[in-house]
Order: sequence, then structure tokens, then C-alpha cells
Amino acid sequence: MSSGVQISSECVPVFNDSLKLGKSIRAIFYKLDQKSEKITVEKTIPRQETNFETIVGELPLQEPRYVTIDYEYKSEDNVTKSKIIFLSWCPNGTPIRARMLHTSSLQSIRRALVGINFEIQASDFSECSHEVFLERINRI
Repeated sequence: MSSGVQISSECVPVFNDSLKLGKSIRAIFYKLDQKSEKITVEKTIPRQETNFETIVGELPLQEPRYVTIDYEYKSEDNVTKSKIIFLSWCPNGTPIRARMLHTSSLQSIRRALVGINFEIQASDFSECSHEVFLERINRI
């Protein structure tokens, strides 16, 4: 089911040019605009100024977000690698209407952002840990 929510023209270029190819951004936060008509870029987090905990700390307590993260980790042979993770954040305190709109709009933005390695859906901070991300990556 699709909500009919459009994706802002800035979403794909910021993802492609700054996160996926340019590697100047560590994370991009996307949200629905005030009228719930369009998914927009809320903010970007620069690569050099952040770590995973900083990104998780930016997640709002009662509002959903979509987040793309260039997630760096150490492989089993101790090599630094990175994967692009798409995080669908919809915390338990989210009002029902916002939760439904977030869920029904998920595939629109997910399909527009080509090059994502993994998708994680989370409703509380325990689902946004290094352990959860690494478990998902290591399933392959």
C-alpha cells in the first residue's frame, strides 16, 4: 500500500552525491513535511564530526524518521568496511496516524534511494545498536 506521499527533489541527489558517492556525509535524516505531503531532507550529519552513537542520539522520541547511514564496522578479519543502512525509525510513542503514514510511505523512499545494502526497522533504541546492525550485516 502506498500513501501517495511524494519524495522531495532534494532527497535522491543528497543521498547519491554526498553519502553514497561523495562520502562527505555519514547520515541523512528524512521526515514528512508539516502537511504530510512530501518526504524531505530534515538534516545531514557530516562524516568527520560524528559516530554511530551521535546518529542514534539524534532520533526523536515520538516522531518517525527515515535515516540513511553510511555504517562503518570491523569485519571478522579486522578490516574496516562500510555498508549503507536504511533505518525506518517509528518509536512506540508515535501517534497512530503518523505511524500509519510512515509505514505506508516507506517503500516510496526506499525504492528511490538506490544502493542501500540493508534495511532495519526500529521502534525503540534497543533495536538501534551496533549489535543489531552487525547481526543484520553478518547474516549474509
